[in-house]
Amino acid sequence: MKKILISLSILVVLIFILVYFLRSPKWEGITKDGNIKATLFETQEGSKKVYNGELSWVGKKSKENEAAVISTVFLENGKREATSILKTKIEGTPFVIATSKPKNDDKIEVLVNYTYKNHSYNEKIHLNKK
Repeated sequence: MKKILISLSILVVLIFILVYFLRSPKWEGITKDGNIKATLFETQEGSKKVYNGELSWVGKKSKENEAAVISTVFLENGKREATSILKTKIEGTPFVIATSKPKNDDKIEVLVNYTYKNHSYNEKIHLNKK
């Protein structure tokens, strides 16, 4: 019985390790003021795996309706890859759709122009692989 429990424990640990290493990486970053988070993640589009990027509000939840994205610029290694002019709420706002998977040493950034409490902000979010 003890051997079975040890074997099952080892199997469970190996499965968790395998899942951890096989999961798709994502890139994340947050504005200096701590209000907006940018996430670049893998998704399935038909038979092809692509990366999409979204913004989310992480500031005070009671204040998220007072914020709006005006525009975004997605940069990869300093090169503009996508630009959006949105004028919309922040939660779930895309900054790039169907881009290729970044390399581990790529410099991924999002420039976000947004308004909050009647003030305009221009922030650069550096995304790091998680």
